[in-house]
Amino acid sequence: GEALNQLSENEVSSGTTMELYDEISENKFEQSIKLNDLPEDQKEYLSIKTIFDDKNYNLAIEEFTSFIDRFGSSSLTLRARFWRAESNLRIKNWASAAEGFLTTFSADPNGPLSSYALFGLVLSLAELGEHRQSCAALNEIENRDREKFLQFNDQLQAFGKNLNCSAYQ
Repeated sequence: GEALNQLSENEVSSGTTMELYDEISENKFEQSIKLNDLPEDQKEYLSIKTIFDDKNYNLAIEEFTSFIDRFGSSSLTLRARFWRAESNLRIKNWASAAEGFLTTFSADPNGPLSSYALFGLVLSLAELGEHRQSCAALNEIENRDREKFLQFNDQLQAFGKNLNCSAYQ
């Protein structure tokens, strides 16, 4: 409905608050060893993340997909799945985004990415018109992490998204 009118100038993103988390670990890589000395998967991940950061989302999706195929056992695979879902979100592939965020969440429901993946679900499900499920995901974030919930809620307000979740209580 009008609650989810076309996106404003703001780019909808579940990863905004996560950039911080990602930068921290990347800086650790850079300080401890030069890029050339990094393991293959880390080098590859960082180079694809740069493509994402340059907002080249279609290419990022292809590259993350190939990364996931090649480095299935890497500890970075889940992050690659998250950023692939985030890329889909940003180019409005709502269904692929929702699927990707759900996979990320299910793979590690209590991991560091779980709240961000749930918020990605909130956004993509809302865009798909699945308001009840979207609110269920938002509710799950609130139950897990009140502080992140408030942060994400501010973001929803900023994007002009009013999910009207009280209707489903």
